[in-house]
Amino acid sequence: MTDPDSRLGAPRDPLSSWMLAEPRPGLRLWVDLGDYGVSRPCMANAYEPLETAFVENHLRPGMWFVDIGANIGWFSLLAARRVGPTGCVIAVEPRPDSVARLAMSAAENGLTCIVAHQVAAGAAPGRMKVGALIAGHNTGGTWLLTTESLLKQTSVGHQLFDVDVRRLDDMAIDRCDLMKLDIEGAEYLMLQGALATIERCRPVILSEVNAEVLGLVSQVSVADYVGLLSRLGYRPHEVTATGPGRPLSDAELSTAGAVLNVLFLPKERRDLA
Repeated sequence: MTDPDSRLGAPRDPLSSWMLAEPRPGLRLWVDLGDYGVSRPCMANAYEPLETAFVENHLRPGMWFVDIGANIGWFSLLAARRVGPTGCVIAVEPRPDSVARLAMSAAENGLTCIVAHQVAAGAAPGRMKVGALIAGHNTGGTWLLTTESLLKQTSVGHQLFDVDVRRLDDMAIDRCDLMKLDIEGAEYLMLQGALATIERCRPVILSEVNAEVLGLVSQVSVADYVGLLSRLGYRPHEVTATGPGRPLSDAELSTAGAVLNVLFLPKERRDLA
């Protein structure tokens, strides 16, 4: 996202300038005024509008939503309002400041169905560093530093955090109707630690697909990522506000230059296609 204020030469708020905003009537959300990648669009009720509409239209009371890369909790809060007290939202986010504000926002809205895990989702349990590009005014760009090369690249201009890494299969997830993945290239690793959960629950998966960061963090290509989901019995579709759009071919996904958000549907769910 390009910050229009920066083009005009206007000063920007410093990062960690937290405030309580109300992007929608009755929705109270803690945002970082210095974060122009996520917080600012959320304040304007304009963050990923197609994906937001899909999540809200898909979820029903009693459903379970798993939010991998929850950030400040935009999708988690909206999902919690949809699934209600009989449902559950599992929010997974490694940044301690983001998790703290997510919990504060949940309390502000009286949403007790959100269970937050301050961990990184990965292929195996352990400890690892994540880096946030503080200088870029987009703290949502938090990288799991999986290689020495990545660690060296992020030694300047980034804030580093030591975090626990957990497999989704090791978390108490009894049900999963919809899963959202946006973890800056670690999506392939996360899936490797969630195979049992996906086979058991067969959720709809809304995933970012970013060739550059998949290669850096998971060290796989888009074809590798889509291939893993295909072997799990999933097919890719465009995201629309009301539901899945047209099917996407492997060639379209592999050659796409931009970052895409893609819906992966279980092949047995013909009612969704």
